[in-house]
Amino acid sequence: MCPWHAGFAPALEARFQRDQAAHRLHLIRRASRLGAVFAIGMVLTDWFLLPDMFWQVLLLKGVLFPLVCVFGQQAVERWAPVALREWSLAGGGLLGVLICLYVSLSSQSVWALESLVVLDIVVMFVTAVARFLPALALSVATLAGHLAAIHAMQLMPHPVAQSSTILLMSLLAFTLYAAWVLERDERRAWLMARQEEDLQQELRRAHDAMAQTARTDSLTQLANRRHFDEVLGHVWADSVARRQSLAVLLVDVDHFKAFNDLHGHPAGDACLRAVAAAMRPCMRKGGDVMARWGGEEFAVVMSDTSLESARLVGERIRIAVSDMARPHAASRSGAVVSVSVGVSAMRPDSQSSLAELLRTADLCLYEAKSRGRNRVWARDADPYASDTLVSAA
Repeated sequence: MCPWHAGFAPALEARFQRDQAAHRLHLIRRASRLGAVFAIGMVLTDWFLLPDMFWQVLLLKGVLFPLVCVFGQQAVERWAPVALREWSLAGGGLLGVLICLYVSLSSQSVWALESLVVLDIVVMFVTAVARFLPALALSVATLAGHLAAIHAMQLMPHPVAQSSTILLMSLLAFTLYAAWVLERDERRAWLMARQEEDLQQELRRAHDAMAQTARTDSLTQLANRRHFDEVLGHVWADSVARRQSLAVLLVDVDHFKAFNDLHGHPAGDACLRAVAAAMRPCMRKGGDVMARWGGEEFAVVMSDTSLESARLVGERIRIAVSDMARPHAASRSGAVVSVSVGVSAMRPDSQSSLAELLRTADLCLYEAKSRGRNRVWARDADPYASDTLVSAA
């Protein structure tokens, strides 16, 4: 913060003004209404001190100034930028000061000098609400107007003039210091709150990143086995409650060990990343979770899915991987990288077993591999259901 006017750097200052805008606008509304009431009340005071200016006072302080306060505040709220709203308080105070100076200078009353004491009240009222810089500008203008009025009245040597000047200067010093301290403390409290908020956001982001890392396979950026098991448990419980079918697909890259032995592990890692990328578009937009099951195996869980629908997804996966046309010279089931897919589905109930669903999918994967690979084998987890075989094209 700037040491003398308690301001921030431009970007931070703009954020501070935005955050405080609603609160400050509420204060400006209240100050405008109270200022209008105060001005009307001062009409009675001037009636006693400046009876010769009563009708002018009634017009200026009883009508004009309250109207400016009410409608000016509405105009400021509707059209003025946030940064200029603070200066509207100083503008209203300056108008009040000018009206008071005009009335005192125009009056022929012997109490004209004493009536200038109302300037102290105007400045004190505005300084209690305004920010430091607008309050400082108003204070300087008020002191200059006060001195000019005393000079115009040719009363500078007068003890009342001297004492009123000292009183005003003392009041300005104390009220400006109070305004500076209040704004400084408000800004410090806001800054500490924002720093705490930013720190909490950083911690949340770090926590989310750690949680994401804990759920994600670093090589393929798919869900890892742990996260897949958690999701599978939730999907199973939901399917039991809703009496909906769910399906599991197990996908194995054919002859992957031979690929690694021939091309090396870096090429094998690149191959797994490519297979994962080819599988992603085959999933539905929501409800399907694909994970790296382990090594060269992948797994997919699909909620509210029949065996036939899951089989079709498995076939899309098989075709998508083959269409990559990634050379695999060591494969005994084709010249390119391919996958075998085992599919199982079940409509579970309280007597059903998740382990049976997974066991059936694993048996189907084994069947697809034993029948030549690069194919999909699907079976309902119901032991009486028939098998479905889809061979490679």
